[in-house]
Amino acid sequence: MPRHDHHRMNTSTLIHRILTRKLARTRGFSLPELLVSIAILSLLMLFTFQMMEQTQRTWLVAKENTTSYKEARAAFEVMTRRLSQATLNTYWGYDNDGDDKKPPTKYEKKSELHFVVVNAKEALGEGPDGSRPAHAVFFNAPLGFTAESAPNGTPVYSNMEMLLNSWGYFVEFSSDEYDRPSFLNKNNTIKKRLRYRLMEFREPSENLSIYSEPLHDVKSKTQLYRWFSRGNTGVNATVNRSSSLGANDVRTVRPVAENIIALVLAPRLPEFDRNDPDFIAPNYVYDTRELQWGKEEERTLLSEHQLPPLMQVTMVAVDELDMARWLTINGQREPDFVSDSLFKSQRSLEQDLETLRKDMDNQKVRHRVFTTTIRMRESKWTEPDNKK
Repeated sequence: MPRHDHHRMNTSTLIHRILTRKLARTRGFSLPELLVSIAILSLLMLFTFQMMEQTQRTWLVAKENTTSYKEARAAFEVMTRRLSQATLNTYWGYDNDGDDKKPPTKYEKKSELHFVVVNAKEALGEGPDGSRPAHAVFFNAPLGFTAESAPNGTPVYSNMEMLLNSWGYFVEFSSDEYDRPSFLNKNNTIKKRLRYRLMEFREPSENLSIYSEPLHDVKSKTQLYRWFSRGNTGVNATVNRSSSLGANDVRTVRPVAENIIALVLAPRLPEFDRNDPDFIAPNYVYDTRELQWGKEEERTLLSEHQLPPLMQVTMVAVDELDMARWLTINGQREPDFVSDSLFKSQRSLEQDLETLRKDMDNQKVRHRVFTTTIRMRESKWTEPDNKK
């Protein structure tokens, strides 16, 4: 065989062997390699799915919380804004009360209006279907609310946004039967819905009862509070508990948010004005006419016809699904979420809120606490030089 043919054969054999080895190496994974790859891929997919599930759960919880407390948040913002507009229209007058036969000896602050933070149950009594826990506030403000309308439905008074109104907020456990169309109440077509509700008291400008009986000579706390608690337009007026209204009837109480279990109101002085920030209302009660029914002391003398400079407002809302579940399990009765022993002293406000949180957690009722401190715009707080 010629030499060059032998060389060509050796070269061909060598190329064949090289290609065969390469093909053998690229043929695929071995079984152990494949099992390891599958295991790693499974772990990666597991971690990915867990992350996706956690993200989805977090998003659903955030969405549920936003939806659940949307009404409460809106009501809280409206309430605090209107509360900050409270006014007393305080002025300086003589101390002889207009008696020409009695010479005046000094100037003193006077007002025909009233601002009061009270224990809701004590001032208003029990509600129609349950209690009225924690606090209530009643005040006068230029909110321009009128109820009188012409036969065609248009308001009689328009473009009068600065008209004075009597206003207030409190919480009560009650049904919705008075706030829905009357035909729904016939023959128990739809069962009444029991819930805690944030209630708004609003008295139209044309029906202001605070001017019906002058307050300056009243010495009884019950009589002083009559303008918002009793009478034809007060919180407990018959018209507010009637299943149907007459042509000229106007309800002065309406619900603004459901599942509100507590409203806590803490009048305050700025901390830099006095070492004791709850000096003016240690038990939360703040009444610009307390001097007329209470004892004379530094606190009552200072608060006479003066709005507090600051007001810390705290509202506790519960989740609708948890509230419905609680009522289903325990029967359609009022829950005992807010004990009468809570929110009696400003000194224990944070402690009382923590006690309430723990109790709600034990009962597996989700809740949220809204709190803010507002500045009372019309407050012109002054103290005598010797009292500072």
